[in-house]
Amino acid sequence: MAASGQENDKNDNNHELDLSLLDELDLDTLTLIDLIDSLLSMEEPGSQLSVNAGYISQITSSGRDLDFRQYGFNLGVGYFHKSGLFANVNGFWYSDFDPNYGLTAVSLGYLGFIGKKVAYLGSYDHSFFTAEENVSLTNSLNGTVIFDFAFFEPYLDYSFYFGRGNTHRISPGITLDLKKRNWLIFESISLRPTFSVIFGSTEIVNTKLQSTDDQNFNRFLSFRPRLKEFLESNPTQEQIDVLLRVYPRLQEFLAQNGENVFGLMNYGFSFPLSVGIGSTSLVFTYTYNIPEELPGELFELSPNDYISLSLYYKFKL
Repeated sequence: MAASGQENDKNDNNHELDLSLLDELDLDTLTLIDLIDSLLSMEEPGSQLSVNAGYISQITSSGRDLDFRQYGFNLGVGYFHKSGLFANVNGFWYSDFDPNYGLTAVSLGYLGFIGKKVAYLGSYDHSFFTAEENVSLTNSLNGTVIFDFAFFEPYLDYSFYFGRGNTHRISPGITLDLKKRNWLIFESISLRPTFSVIFGSTEIVNTKLQSTDDQNFNRFLSFRPRLKEFLESNPTQEQIDVLLRVYPRLQEFLAQNGENVFGLMNYGFSFPLSVGIGSTSLVFTYTYNIPEELPGELFELSPNDYISLSLYYKFKL
C-alpha cells in the first residue's frame, strides 16, 4: 500500500495534486504476500528485520491522479517477530509538497495463519504529516485476508480511516503467483499480475472560490485553469487535504460543505516483477488504473498508469 509537479507556471497543467498519502503505506498487499510466501516456505517461521527504499513515478489515491503529476520517494524499516507481531516506520518525500518531506507513517499489527492456505492480519496505522493542519484523516484500522491456492491468491482488504471525519475502503483482488528459482544470477524471480477493485466512502466537497481583490492570488489562478476547474468539480475531502498541502493559501479563499457517498472507485491492474539475490530483493511494478466516478463527483476521471521501484534488504534474526 505506498507522491511532483512542475514548478513553473507554464507547466502547471502537468502538475499533480495527489491524493494517496493515506492509501500508500509501505506494507501493501503485495509486500504482505511476499512475506507470507517466505514464511510459509520455512519449516518454522523466524523473525526478521528489513530496510527498504522506493520510488514512485506518480502518486494516486484510490486510482485517481486528477491529471496532475507528482513523484515521490520513501525510506523505511520493518520488523516481523515470529509470533506474528510486526511494526513498520516509513518516511515519504514528495516532489511538490512544501516542505518536501511530507509524511512519517507508523504501522503496528499482527499476522497470523489458518493452516497453510489462509493468512490474515490486522493493523493500526498513524500518519504524522509535516503540516497536520491541512489533513483530515491521520489514522487507519486495517484488515486483510489472503488465500493461497498454489498459483492463485485471492485476497480482501478493508481499511477504516479516521481523524477529523472518517472513510472506508474495501478492496477485493486476485493475484497470480508465477515464480522460478535459481534463474541466471537470481536465486528467485517472480511475476505477480494482480487485478483489484476498490469500493469506498468519501466526502464529496462542494467548493466555491470566494471572490477576492487579491491580485497575486487572481494571477496565481489565471496560470492554473486546471486547478480552478478541479476546485469547481466537487472534489473529495482527501483531494482537498492534499491540495492544501501543495497550495496552503487556498484555504483563505474556499467556502465548502460536503456530503458522504459510497460506491465503486477504481479497477486496478498491477504487474510486479521481483528478483532476489540472497537477502536482497528488487521489485519493479507497472500499475494501470481505471477510476470510476462516485455519485456527485463531477471531475472528469481518466485512466492513468505509473511505475514504482522498491529495494529491500532482509536480516534474519
